[in-house]
Amino acid sequence: MLSTKKQKQTQIQKLTGNPVRTLDFLEWRNNSAPIETMRGRLWHSALARERRFWNALVKRAHITKLQSEMEEELKAASVLLPFGHITLGDGAVQIQVTSSGNFHWKWVWGKRSYLVSDLDFWDNKVYYITEDEKDRYVSNLTCQDADGHIVWSKKGISGQVAIKDGLCYYVTVIYPFNTIELMCCDAKTGLHNEVILREPSEERFLVLDQEGNKTLYCKSTCWTDSKTWRIEGKRVIRICEDSVVQYPLGVHAGDENGFYIKKGTMEWVPFGKLLTSWILPKEEAIWVNPLSGHILTRHEGRSTLYYCQPHKKPIVVHQIIAGDINPNPWAKWYDTQVQSFTIFGPEELPYALFVGNHSAIAKKWHPIRPKPDFIKQFCSLKTTLHQATSADGTKVTYVLVKNNHLKRIRAILCYVYSAYGSTTNVSWPHTGWGPLLRRGVAIVYCYGRGSGDNDYAWAKAGQGDSHIKTVEDFEATIRSAQKLTGLGPDRTIIYGRSAGGMMVGATTLRNPNGELMGATFTEVPFTDLLRTQTNMSIDLTPSGVSEYGNVSDNPTSFRALMRMSVMENIPDTGAPGVFVLSRTGLRDLQVLPYEPVKLIQKLRGISQAEPNNKYLDYIKDETHSYSYKAFVRSRATDLALLFRWIENKI
Repeated sequence: MLSTKKQKQTQIQKLTGNPVRTLDFLEWRNNSAPIETMRGRLWHSALARERRFWNALVKRAHITKLQSEMEEELKAASVLLPFGHITLGDGAVQIQVTSSGNFHWKWVWGKRSYLVSDLDFWDNKVYYITEDEKDRYVSNLTCQDADGHIVWSKKGISGQVAIKDGLCYYVTVIYPFNTIELMCCDAKTGLHNEVILREPSEERFLVLDQEGNKTLYCKSTCWTDSKTWRIEGKRVIRICEDSVVQYPLGVHAGDENGFYIKKGTMEWVPFGKLLTSWILPKEEAIWVNPLSGHILTRHEGRSTLYYCQPHKKPIVVHQIIAGDINPNPWAKWYDTQVQSFTIFGPEELPYALFVGNHSAIAKKWHPIRPKPDFIKQFCSLKTTLHQATSADGTKVTYVLVKNNHLKRIRAILCYVYSAYGSTTNVSWPHTGWGPLLRRGVAIVYCYGRGSGDNDYAWAKAGQGDSHIKTVEDFEATIRSAQKLTGLGPDRTIIYGRSAGGMMVGATTLRNPNGELMGATFTEVPFTDLLRTQTNMSIDLTPSGVSEYGNVSDNPTSFRALMRMSVMENIPDTGAPGVFVLSRTGLRDLQVLPYEPVKLIQKLRGISQAEPNNKYLDYIKDETHSYSYKAFVRSRATDLALLFRWIENKI
């Protein structure tokens, strides 16, 4: 295995900066390609220019004053987020849930807490996954005893761990992303490492799945299909071989239960005596506990928790029209009698839900005891669902979140992701958008095709050659929200992050004169589509084939993606009618930093001598996701700039 340093050097060498890209069926030139090496005079002068433009913008007094206010508001919101209703080891380990899906854990008698992506408990020890202090793309597995002593540790693994029958299971990683081997070792000592499953394809990822009755699975998955094995000691057993996607739920009374999608279909089929005796909800399930009888579904952004019994109609236990109902990740694994969930929604403070059969008890829990006036400012949002009609007549649901205490909406910020079958991150919006919401900006979340907000067919409908459908869904959502609020493009901001940057980039290039929106805000945007997806040596390009198509070998896929590529479509004049803010981290290995630099340059037009209302900020040591401190300060700056744009002060 290559050392981390050597792997980084190897990746840099892959980025030749050659403007000419040659495929079997065509050759084309990209004149901005030389900065892709992210080295040399051109790159450093580009960064220096962007820093000069940015500083001249943000150091104005009316910006810095508002930025400071907004930073304090974001910090205040974060105080209410950590959740501590989960315990392991008969209460010895306390776990707090964060809205990002990570966890804080501590021994009940200890003072130090650890931020982790996953953990398990066995034999009075905690096994947990943390980011490496020196490199956030490296994850470490640590075994710690009840006295706080490190028993053993390992580096270079994925973000999951499971302990069963004295064995510790984990997945190894080739830096920075490729998961290649399912491993097990002695849980007490960390010794006797053995490979029990290999995945040679760079297009796929290995993930662990802990289900009921201590049934452990491993999946090899891409964005469109999966293969699943049940883990039995040091061997694996393939299940549901004739299916495209599997959702196993564990072995109960000798019978395996779960769902799968057959080849050539889009419908989930239940298997196992427990599930086949239930009358299932009409919506697609995203979480199921066969023993407790609970099913969590998501449809058009609406999350519903049901209680199911044999041959009886399902009973609605709890429902929210937007946000997330997050199950306790260890409840099924440990066969916990009472199910618990963490609820993150726009209209209420985050809270815990405890469920027994068809009854539920909501428990408000906060790490501090804030004053009522402090709480009130975070409970003022109104959420409504609406529908837009896309270009091909498809109905697209979107949610509008606004401050219910204000008489009018001053502007709208339209949010899109709609990729990889991922659900749209509405959650508890105060931590990301609170300062704008307080000042009368409504947030519009688009549940376009390609997202996981409906069902498998909905996600598939926005993948491959159909990505343009998602852009059309987003544009229809923007127009509908404008009509609903009575606001025009001069009061409309669009936002997309990472793959969502592809959607807002395409939307901007289709409306460069401000015909649809007046401002674009994007973070770590994936916009140099053709250059990236035709360079198979970039780490995440192979895994993107199932999402974007094999554009290197397939002219049809190439042409479909070219319709959305800013670099190949934006006119020489750029996007003169759109105010653009972009942000990146110079250590981002998921969307390489040269992409947002090229984006800003292209949108600015031929002349780079003036910013032309196009601005890029970057932080040298940050990655694809900023650390908390950097995020709060940078987000406050960005929101201050956007609000001053709304006020016509930029």
